[in-house]
Amino acid sequence: MRLITFSLVSSLLFGLFAYPSVFAADDSTTNAEGTEANDAEGSDGRMSTEDAIAMFEQRTASTKSDFLSLTVLGQLYLRHAKEGDDLPSYAKAEDAFRAALKIKPDHHSAMTYLAITLEARHQFSEALELASIVAAVSERETLALATMGDCQLHLGRYEEAEKTYRLLAERATSPAVIARLAHLSELQGHPDTAVEQIEEAIELGRMLGSEGEDLAWYEMRLGTLRMSQGKLPEAEKHFRNSLELSKDYSAAMMGLAEACALQGRLDEAETTYTTAVDRHGEPPAMAGLGDVLVKKGDAASAKVWYLKAEEKMVEEAKTAAAAHYREVAMFYANHDMNPQRALELAEMDLRQRQDIHGYDTLAWALYRNQKFDQALVKIQAARRLGTRDAGIHFHAGMIYLALGNRELAKTELSTAMEINPHFSVLYADVAANELRKLESIQ
Repeated sequence: MRLITFSLVSSLLFGLFAYPSVFAADDSTTNAEGTEANDAEGSDGRMSTEDAIAMFEQRTASTKSDFLSLTVLGQLYLRHAKEGDDLPSYAKAEDAFRAALKIKPDHHSAMTYLAITLEARHQFSEALELASIVAAVSERETLALATMGDCQLHLGRYEEAEKTYRLLAERATSPAVIARLAHLSELQGHPDTAVEQIEEAIELGRMLGSEGEDLAWYEMRLGTLRMSQGKLPEAEKHFRNSLELSKDYSAAMMGLAEACALQGRLDEAETTYTTAVDRHGEPPAMAGLGDVLVKKGDAASAKVWYLKAEEKMVEEAKTAAAAHYREVAMFYANHDMNPQRALELAEMDLRQRQDIHGYDTLAWALYRNQKFDQALVKIQAARRLGTRDAGIHFHAGMIYLALGNRELAKTELSTAMEINPHFSVLYADVAANELRKLESIQ
């Protein structure tokens, strides 16, 4: 049986940049030493990131001891990576920050932004070490403190992350800080609290004058939370709000497409996914388009898009392999493609970050490889926080079913359907059908 593709948007939320304005524009999580890159635009603010990069590349080439310019150059590479989804720019940013630190090892700005770069490249342990050093220096180093908490979260050190985020909230109030607390609430099994916190973040963002993609991120996040609860009309509303703020916002496009598909509006979903693919060419949009085509009965066309998604993932892996281990592993496991490679990637992902979704990914890859006893151990680890995630409970139910434990399989599948009966375009009905079979057995 070919198994489920879960929410494409939620799988992307906490990837390279979990929160908007994480390294440049969020004044409440930056310090005075970390604002040099803003000056690179010039007094009229019209210099493009590319032009600023060219200027600082020339400056650093001619002056080998200018650690400040190297730091600015690294920040500009980071900005370019975010603005243009340019993965090679992360490597360039890392090189620039490391060069600055060779000249001045205690330069806190370079150290902080190197930590952010390493986090983006999924080198969480080193990033945490660097951020912790800077955060210990001064209460003003809130950007380092935020990065420290983010890395703790990725590493599955949830109690430490919560303490760090609470301390961060005491020192700095901003939408990005509230979003971090919302993510914790969601992981801890309190999605309604998470919704309230994101709504608070949106209100605060508007008060602070946020606009465009920064504010759109919060609307997209709220849509994703509502979709995970099965509240599809509300989810759709927030995805549309996000696109009004930033019309080409890829994550919001994919969220809207998925919400439409889950409500049975497959033609609209296909059109929206196609637009997202045409504008951004991202593998999750290709996979989502394939899922919609399967639902419409066009398996041949769906296979074409799955293969295109795989090809694109392989291409991206050349410059950001570690950042895509989980995404590719789940793509393979969900689409009954290359199960052995899915397992290899899931194991590599868990070695670098031990959060609950890492354990869930590995559990599902083990299931696809018929290693059910091992899968059970990993899915139990994925459930340790009590997260209200229908996909995780579905995985658990299918693993228990494979092991012959009908009672626990029924419990887990029932929980999945209670949390969100619309958790998958393709296979929410699989969960419902398996549950009906189990309930019919006396």
